[in-house]
Amino acid sequence: MKNNASNVIIKVDDIDICRSFYRNILNLGAPVVNSNFQVEFLTCNRGRVILQKKGEEDEHDKEPGTRTIHCEEAISNICHRLGAAGHCYEYIDKDQSDCCRLRDPAGNLLTIIGQKVKGKVKRFDSGATVKISTKSRSMHKTNRLS
Repeated sequence: MKNNASNVIIKVDDIDICRSFYRNILNLGAPVVNSNFQVEFLTCNRGRVILQKKGEEDEHDKEPGTRTIHCEEAISNICHRLGAAGHCYEYIDKDQSDCCRLRDPAGNLLTIIGQKVKGKVKRFDSGATVKISTKSRSMHKTNRLS
């Protein structure tokens, strides 16, 4: 994986719920900065995911687009935790890595890029068995974002 360090700033309403989501569901680990208004996590490419509590001036600012977070973990593991916690996601199979698109508890659109795992069978939400195809580069069942 390339070592392109980048910082991602994400505005959130409830910093406690989002801190738990990024630490436990996305498995970013313990924050390196942890306060009531800002939380920072290190990513595998030496970047940071920075959660900032929304202020009054942020209420009218809707930041369009997606934030991209790189991780060393297999996307299938992250999708498993997302499904088990009841979060919707979209799995995307790429040549060099796998991706997962989702919304965090604050509604921010995220793209998580992780390690590719070929030919593995994993359990996702509602106990459905999903096979990641190595030839067709598609997943037989997805839990799509709405």
